[in-house]
Formats: sequence, C-alpha cells, structure tokens
Amino acid sequence: MKPLGNTMEHFWKMNTMARVTGVDPAESYEKGDLSTAEWAEMVTRCRGCDWVDGCTRFLEMHVEGDAEVPDACANAEIYKRLQP
Repeated sequence: MKPLGNTMEHFWKMNTMARVTGVDPAESYEKGDLSTAEWAEMVTRCRGCDWVDGCTRFLEMHVEGDAEVPDACANAEIYKRLQP
C-alpha cells in the first residue's frame, strides 16, 4: 500500500481541480450537495491517488472553468456530479 501524500498539498490540488472544472465546493456545500464528511473523504482519496504527476500536469495546463473532469482523477465521479 502506497503512503498517503501531504494533506495540505492535496487539499489545494483538489481546490484547483474544482476551479478548473467549474465546481464550487462552498456553493455545493451550501446547497447540500456536498457534506464536510464527503469533502474530507475526497481529500483522503486524492492523497492516495496514483495519478498525482498526471494531475499536476493537467492542472498546469488549464485555467478556471475550461476543463472536463479527467477520468483518471480519484474524485472524478463527485466532481462530475457537482459541475453546473
């Protein structure tokens, strides 16, 4: 089993993924579409993801709201569900 990555690094990586895919976690929380427990689970999944290098390259290539959620993302299903 691979060790989990740094919590804060992956927290910020997830925020960037949300931004480039048009997801607003705060708004999703306010609307009841995303719980704090689910967000915490997403951070843990991200920390254990095998696609970290690919994710970093993906995020460097995109700006706010211009990207589709990559299927390789460990949290792809949730990001897709939360997209407007």
